[in-house]
Parts: sequence; C-alpha cells; structure tokens
Amino acid sequence: MDATVGGRILLKLKSIVLFCWSSSKTYSLFFVTIVVSSVALSLLITALHHQREREYLNQITQQQHIQLKSILFTLENTADIVFENVINQPDIIDLMARASRASESERGALRTRLFERLAPAYQLMEARGGRLLHFHLPGGISFLRFHRTDVYGDDLTEVRPSINQVNESGDVVRGFEEGRVFQGFRNVYPLRQGDELVGTVDISYSFLALRDLAVRLFPAIYTLMYHKESVARVAGEEDQGRYRQCRVSPFYLKEQEAVAHIKAELPGLNIVSLETLQQLNSDLREQVAERMEARAEFSVSRLIPGDHKILVVTFLPIRNIQGDAVAYFVSYRPDRNVADYNRRYHQMRRVIVALTLIFFFSGLLYYRQTLHKEKYQALATSDRLTRLANRLHFDLVLDQILRQVRRGEQSLSLLMLDIDNFKQVNDVYGHDGGDRVLVSVAGVLRGTVREQDLAARWGGEEFVVLLPGASGEEAGRVAEKIRQAIADHETVSGSQMIQVTCSFGVAEYGKGMTAEELLKRADQGLYLAKERGKNCVVRS
Repeated sequence: MDATVGGRILLKLKSIVLFCWSSSKTYSLFFVTIVVSSVALSLLITALHHQREREYLNQITQQQHIQLKSILFTLENTADIVFENVINQPDIIDLMARASRASESERGALRTRLFERLAPAYQLMEARGGRLLHFHLPGGISFLRFHRTDVYGDDLTEVRPSINQVNESGDVVRGFEEGRVFQGFRNVYPLRQGDELVGTVDISYSFLALRDLAVRLFPAIYTLMYHKESVARVAGEEDQGRYRQCRVSPFYLKEQEAVAHIKAELPGLNIVSLETLQQLNSDLREQVAERMEARAEFSVSRLIPGDHKILVVTFLPIRNIQGDAVAYFVSYRPDRNVADYNRRYHQMRRVIVALTLIFFFSGLLYYRQTLHKEKYQALATSDRLTRLANRLHFDLVLDQILRQVRRGEQSLSLLMLDIDNFKQVNDVYGHDGGDRVLVSVAGVLRGTVREQDLAARWGGEEFVVLLPGASGEEAGRVAEKIRQAIADHETVSGSQMIQVTCSFGVAEYGKGMTAEELLKRADQGLYLAKERGKNCVVRS
C-alpha cells in the first residue's frame, strides 16, 4: 500500500473517531474500536483492489503493445513482398534510373509509363489495405504519387526524414511518419541499379489498414489520434480540413475518413453505441490529460452505465521515425476480468457494511458533507445570476492555462465583451429586465463557445471568454460568431422583447505576456470597439 493510500486511510479514520466522540458521550470506546476496525478493513480492501486493478491494467497495456507490434510486423512483411515481387524489377529500376538523369519534360513520359506499368498492382494493393505507393528521385524529389498523380516534383527533404535516411544510408527505413498529403506507417526502400542509387519508393499503410487487420485479429474499437502540432507542421491548409477535434483531448485530431469508417462499422462490433462512445471520450478527458501530456502508454477502465459493462481503454503512443511521440493508437474493448474484480470487491464491501450499522451512518454523513462541500465549491466558483464562472475562478484557470501555454508553446486568445447601452436597458425595462438580458447573453455564450473554452462574468455587464489553442485570427472569428448570435437573440421580459448588442476586444497571447497584460490588451480592443460605434469586434 503506498503512502498516499495510507494517508487517506488515516484521515478517514480520524474523521470517524472525532464524529463518534463528539456526537454523544454514551459512545463507548469498544464501539469506536469496532467502527475503526470496520472502516480500516474496508479501506484496506479498497486499496488492495485498486492496486490489483492497476497491475492488471499495466498487463493489458503491455499485451496491447505486443499486439500492435505484431500487426505492424504483418504489414511490414506484406510491404516487403510487394517490393520484392512487384517493385524491385529490372524494367522499373531502369525507368527510375532514366528518370533520375532525364530533363523535366522527359520525365513526364517516364512517369506515365511507370504509372501504367504498376496501376494494376496498385489497385490490388489498395484492395488489400495499402494506401500509398510513392516513388522519389535521388535527393528526395517526388516523382510519382499513385494516390495523387497530379502532385509531383516537390522537394520532400524538409518533411520526410525517412527518405533522407534512405538516401544517406542506402538501407530500408520503416516507421510512422507524417506527410503533406498522407500520414501513415511507412516502408521506404532504396532503388538501385548496380551500385547506383536511382531513387526510393514508399509503400505505406493508413490507420484504416492497420485497424481492419487489428479488428480481424483482436476484435475491439480502434482509433488513431494525431497531435495538432504534428498535423500543423506538415499538412497544408487544404489538407487540414481532413481532420476533426478529438473529444478525449483538445490537443489531438482524428481523420474525418477514419471517423466515418468507424461510425459505419461500430454497430457490427456490438461493443457500445456511438453516443456512448462519444460520452465516454468526453468523460475521460480529465482522467487521461496528464498522462497524454507526458506521452505515456497506459490503460484505464470505465463502467458503461446502463450496459453493466466494463470497457478497458488503452492509449499507446505512436512515435515517428525521428522518435517523437506524435499520435496515439487507442483501443476500446470490454473486459470481464475487471468486471469480476469489481464484483468480488463489492461483495466483500457489502459483508463489511453488514457487520456494523454505524459504518453506514458514518458513510451517509460523509456523503452529505461531500454534497454540501460541492455545493459550496460551486457557489464559490460560479456567478450566482448567470451561472458562468466568476472572476475569481476565471483568474485561477487563466493562471493555470498560461503555465501550460508557456511550457508547451500553444496558442491562447482571450475575448472581452460588454453589452452596449446596458444602462438604457435598466432604465427602460428595469433591473429585472437587465438581469434577464445578462442571463440571456450568458446562455448565448454557453451555446457558442467550444468545449475547451471558458466563459465567465467579469463584472456588471462585462464578460470574458478564454480560448485555449486558438490564434488571434481564430478568436476573431469566434468573437464575430458570438456577436452575431447575441445581436440575433431576443430576451423575453414579461410581455416585452429586448434585443441588445455587444462590443468585443480580442487579444492573443504573446511570448512572456502576463495575465494582466493579456487582459489589458483585450480591454484596449474593447475600448476601441466602443469608440468605433459599438456592436463590432476589434483585435488588439
């Protein structure tokens, strides 16, 4: 049992003993001893249960790691077979040798011949899960992409380290790697004519190929999440639209194509529904955030309400050819062992509860105290009228996110908005009407900001919105969306309809900037918006 669990046991024992002594002088030392012993046994069983579950989840993680390696090994062997039997042929090597010495105008005809020669093989490769067949000239120049034949001639040395390694070493290079058009599990081979390197070829598999093989061998739900930084580093703006935000982390993306594929096949797997999976990912966000930030491999278990099913979710970091963790391979699978551990644990707990009624009442008292504590905490962190975060809570969150931004060099922006002519609203419709307007504006904010954003009432008729991961340009678009939504919204006050507008100041975090400086910049933008006639957005 670790020190943290031991400390929690001592604290709970102390609270129960104090409760017994303070409730009534008739409580005997013997009764206190029974209560303490019962609680100590219960907590000991709990600690042992959690320890056993952690050890089992670690085993699951290692098992999933081995399964992933076996799947990748299978795909690598398939790529080797394609290379040796289809690609590494004299006529193809001769075509690449001629292309490496030819002018650009001559290369067009050679490119056509190469495509016609291998098109049937590529179609068969696609049908078997292959995603990419890409030939390169010496020096890392793209010669022919079979998946996008209209894109060629670009220099890949800045975005494809694997090709550089093959050109330098002459050896096959394998591993996950990002690309301008495609991200996948790559096998890059040298093409030689005698002792001369005349080019390289990339035979790669997408996540969908990996997933389809994994589902056949080890049935489960699989997904691949790419870190936003890795996508932004290599993908152009036109290709970034192929991704969507992950629910489980604001720093990871999924491919739209993979999401659609998973949705289509999810009913056939009969594990959980799409709605349950989405809710599970949202619930996991806080639980896994720290370990995902550390790029750790781990597993967690979650009970699915209503289904009485335990899901084990395993997160395996995917490292690129340079050794950087740029993605997560995630699996979701039901697990009976964890369910059995939980069932036996609860049976033992029920036996302990049956030994003494006082434990039940002590637990009930503790539960009620917890409810009161949560209620007080909610009152302390939210604005009573609008139910948005209050200024104190916003300041605490802003300080925390600023530390994360400085450590990870992420984008961060802040909106400050003020209801235009709010004094006139109070004068015309009374303070009750003004309060209804404040509540309505807060509702619009809640309905338009993203999940990872934080909206708060700053004071009076002024609000702030914190946008982690958003640039100033993105924040400006968000502000414009909110501004339009507020302008279109009508507040019901008795028999009257009230319409208001808001002015916005937008500020983007700059290196070394303090919280006060970020807020000041947003406030300056808000001041300029008021000066420019109100109901507008100004980036400061």
